Amino acid sequence: MNEESNASETPRPTRRAFLLVATSGLATVGLGVIGGLSLSALTNGRMLSAELTDTADSAELTALSDSDRDASTALKRFLASAGPAVVLSGRFTIDSPIDVPHHVQRVTLAAGSALKVRGDHNGIRRMGSIVFRERTGHTMREGAEHFVTDSPARYSKNEYLLLSGANKVKNSGDRYGYLRRVTSVDGDRVYIDRPLPRVIDKDPRTSSVQLAPTIRIDGEGEIYNLDPRKGKSSLVTLKAVEKPEVSGIEVHSNGGIGVTVAHCHGGTIDCTVRDLLDDGVDYFGYGVNVSGSSRDVMVGGFMTRVRHAVTTNAGGLIDQVGHAGEPEDCTFAPRAEDCSNKAIDTHRLGWGIVMIPDVSGGNGGVQVRADNTTVKGGRVRDVSVSGVTIAEVVSVPARVSGVMIQNVQDGIGIRCRGPADIQDCVIMDTPGVAVEMNDGSSIDGLDIRNGGDVRIRILGSDNSVRNVLVDGSAE
Repeated sequence: MNEESNASETPRPTRRAFLLVATSGLATVGLGVIGGLSLSALTNGRMLSAELTDTADSAELTALSDSDRDASTALKRFLASAGPAVVLSGRFTIDSPIDVPHHVQRVTLAAGSALKVRGDHNGIRRMGSIVFRERTGHTMREGAEHFVTDSPARYSKNEYLLLSGANKVKNSGDRYGYLRRVTSVDGDRVYIDRPLPRVIDKDPRTSSVQLAPTIRIDGEGEIYNLDPRKGKSSLVTLKAVEKPEVSGIEVHSNGGIGVTVAHCHGGTIDCTVRDLLDDGVDYFGYGVNVSGSSRDVMVGGFMTRVRHAVTTNAGGLIDQVGHAGEPEDCTFAPRAEDCSNKAIDTHRLGWGIVMIPDVSGGNGGVQVRADNTTVKGGRVRDVSVSGVTIAEVVSVPARVSGVMIQNVQDGIGIRCRGPADIQDCVIMDTPGVAVEMNDGSSIDGLDIRNGGDVRIRILGSDNSVRNVLVDGSAE
């Protein structure tokens, strides 16, 4: 692979241009409006107090740009001494991950710039930490807003914890766990900011989560692997971070994940991820992997030619904890095209996930494998296999409402292998079965237009069907 084959032809802006457009404390309100946009809009309302630091001002990094020499050590040294806002201006080959130190709040990749990953490692990452604390010896109840400990002095208000154990999600080998903030400590009770969705009664334990400060990675540059066949590590990794943001950049050409969001509190992913290898055996090119106990994460952006545009997973291995964590209350709403598997996906782990599909082309629109998932609004079109699939492993029914499904070329509009409640959906121009139901599903509002001979196929029991229109007529 030619390492510059995906290089942008856009000229690199001057440092002054970045001071005005990217962000800088040097810019003042007196600059008024630039190109019809207020300075606040250009900087997304984030006015940093210190001068922006640009790699263009580093003789060492300027010499390394556009070469095949390893720039990772020089970039780390540069970041260690940089201010809170950094611009990477240049195309840098890196042989090891670039860890962004906690004092850096923003990294902007200039147009035409790149981090070119050589080998199997992360490109850029922000890392917090998770450290095992204790086995509590007391059941953490489903719905509980506190847990009991024999060592209350070890806990303090506003700290973050991972609450986990040896419990596994039904129909899965994955352990769940949840990110919670301590709101108060009263006697032997530690109160938390959100109820627990599942019981933890098998070896319940707590871990201290030190969230890294918010980081914003943005700009118009790119991060990619020089040889995707040799790169299975995530190109962008955010682990235990407070409200991380990734926007604007292109993440592409890898043998593994584009962006990993693990055990994060909030955050927004709104970038482009494309061209990740997927053969379902050695390569699993997930666009965005929301994993561990991440909660309240929003995934938008544009994903194409990947396995899943977005999916969920267990977090990485934690000493004395294992792989534990269930993504919770996240929203998946990217624009996805030509994905090699279902575009908007969950694995078995996930609770309260909301999916808003905007999918065209590829081998399927939405796949739900997690419990208590909502597919809400949006559109799936021109796919094969299925528009929406509810997997048989699902225990807590999914909700599918207000979705438009058009032109499922060789498959089923909505396939309920597991339980789902379908409401006010439209399925059109789909010659196969509109809806297939197994056990424990319902339809209340369905509009089938220009469909096939079999509208609804019922395979199981305990199903109900109401308010179905076929080409404008009630059935």
